[in-house]
Amino acid sequence: MSGKTRVIYNSNFDLYAAPVTNWRDTFYCTMAPNPPEPHELPPPCREILLEYPRHVMKLGVCLFGLISEALGLDPNHLVDIGCADGLGVLGHYYPSCPQPELTIGTLEHADSDFITILLQDHIGGLKIFYQNRWTDVPPIPGALVTSKVYGPITELLSEDNPAKYRNITVKEYVDYYRAKGLDGTSALLHFKI
Repeated sequence: MSGKTRVIYNSNFDLYAAPVTNWRDTFYCTMAPNPPEPHELPPPCREILLEYPRHVMKLGVCLFGLISEALGLDPNHLVDIGCADGLGVLGHYYPSCPQPELTIGTLEHADSDFITILLQDHIGGLKIFYQNRWTDVPPIPGALVTSKVYGPITELLSEDNPAKYRNITVKEYVDYYRAKGLDGTSALLHFKI
């Protein structure tokens, strides 16, 4: 495990970095490549956390194949370059607040991973950044939403279509993302060429 925590509980990881405090509690668990031991998982969701990641990984590999094909690449391209090597499970809980007019669930932000697969509830709240503004994504019962594919793919670059972002490691991106906090801007802008 090399000393890394695979199960994390927190409230507002960016409490001192973000411009506002997000009103939420979070559970995060790294499930691949090195999953936690069963006893490390919270008892109320232990059984599902032992089974669910297998299904999510299968879905992720399928999506990477479809994205690769849509980009005109070999269907295994994204998997072959390591995009399916890691998996994290994240859950947010938004407790009642005595002064709800002073809180927000989570500030508009871009996620720090390669791809996010989200199951929205009936309340919604998911937005995408499209044409320079945040736009609501209405919840569709039972639908999974994916987003956030990063990085220039060499096979898609040309003189007329140069890279817009420099090459970065996932750790470099995540470290910057966490240090910056949720401030309404994309951490990706920091890596623009």
